[in-house]
Amino acid sequence: MKLHVINNERKKLQCVFNTLVIRNEALERSYEGGLIGFLNKHGGECNGKITVVCYMGGEIDETMDELVENGLKFLDDFEFIDAGFYVIYDPDREVYPHNVRQRVDWLKGRYVNGYIYVWHADGKKDEPVC
Repeated sequence: MKLHVINNERKKLQCVFNTLVIRNEALERSYEGGLIGFLNKHGGECNGKITVVCYMGGEIDETMDELVENGLKFLDDFEFIDAGFYVIYDPDREVYPHNVRQRVDWLKGRYVNGYIYVWHADGKKDEPVC
């Protein structure tokens, strides 16, 4: 049995390199073994709403394929973030900190000191502390 820390849902999670951000409710609903089954197999960090797992290479494709095979839908249930893109190409990268536009309405992001932090958008005016 592995132990996993599940942070408070207000915790902003750090994205490094190639990152998958997955809605916890989607993992519980569709992934074999739920959230804990996913964490046991892939690791990652989570809060009450989302799980973040970071990769440096192509193994992210295998995990994305596995999510789809388990019934999760890209952009509805999980998102891919290339955190390195923001460090290299984001025109606002010298402005600290600043919000990072996301493709999905359930996720918000912020660039701080060379890192991307994400959290679940719950519809509240939620300006991050990070």
